Parts: sequence; structure tokens; C-alpha cells
Amino acid sequence: MERRPRWEGEVLVPAGQAWLIGFGVGLGSLALLIPLTIWQRWPWWVPLAVAASLACLAFGIAAVLLVLDHRRLLWAWEEAVRFDLDRDGIVGEPGEEQEAILTPEEPRFAYVNDPYRRRRLLAARDFRFFLREAYDGRGTTWRAWDGVVLPSGRRVTRPLWEEYTERLLKAGLAVRDYPTAPLRLVSDYRDALEAFRELL
Repeated sequence: MERRPRWEGEVLVPAGQAWLIGFGVGLGSLALLIPLTIWQRWPWWVPLAVAASLACLAFGIAAVLLVLDHRRLLWAWEEAVRFDLDRDGIVGEPGEEQEAILTPEEPRFAYVNDPYRRRRLLAARDFRFFLREAYDGRGTTWRAWDGVVLPSGRRVTRPLWEEYTERLLKAGLAVRDYPTAPLRLVSDYRDALEAFRELL
């Protein structure tokens, strides 16, 4: 699977390699041309001009070749110097497993306006209101909650009240002395918030 282009691997590393090749050709040319210029009594600028021309030519050829096949050469350079030149976390050619790790997953679509999230937020706000009122003195009896309007605008129905009180029982925040007895809170509001932290 093809990796996404990276600035370091696609541009900087090939350009640096081409520059090094051009620089090397220029220095090698000077080393040969300076003694030849002295022996032949050419003008002083001849070795500089020839070396600069050869360096530019080598840079151009190397740049074209590296752009055409920079990954294979880059991996060979990394293997030679044992250094991660393109900063992909791997020295040399990545294997299939490493390619799978380095290949970013395709982005998933996300809905900006998520109606389910809004419903969850409203449900959490309603339950928090129930807890606050229950611990502030309203209690947990059905009579105290029959038809009460919640922050979301809906009214407390018998099934909703049973759901809320069942949550309190399962969390150990309330007890019932016998099956038909009203709930008795055995905790405080802070305990309830801690118990339902993920839900709220």
C-alpha cells in the first residue's frame, strides 16, 4: 500500500542527496583541475568554472534520477549509514507489516449534527436534575415525581421514574426495606455524581 507523501521523504532528502553528489563532483573536479591548470598555465578561473559547471550538471542529473527512483536509493542510503533519513521510524525499506503501521487509515465520515448525541445530553441533564431534586428533599417516591417537567421538557412517567429509581438501587445509593416500600437514600449527592460520572 502506498504511503502518503511526506515533505522530508519526497523533497528534502532527494534534494540533499543531489546536492551532496553535486558537491562531491565539484570537489573532485577541483582536485584534478588545479594541478592540471598549473601544469598547463591556464587562467586561474578555469578550474573554478569547470568544477562549478560539472557540479551543477551532476546536481541536475542526480536530482532527476532521485526524483524518479528516490525511495529505493533512500532506503539504500539509510541501510548504509544506519540512520532514519526520512523520519518514518524505520531504517531501510519497510516491510509489509511496517507499511501497514505507517499507512494512515482512511478518514471516517463524522456527522456534525449528531441527533443521538443531543438526545444523550438531554437524557443526562434530566437524570442529573432527578438526582439533585431527590437529594435536595423531593425524595424518590412516585407521588413526588408524578408529572414533573424535566429540563428537556418531557414529563416524568411511571416507566421513566422506575428506570431512575432502579439505577439508584443497582448503584447501591438507595435501598428498599421490603418490595413495596419507598426507596431510602443511603448516600449523598456527591456519591451519586461519582457513581454516575460516565452517564452524566
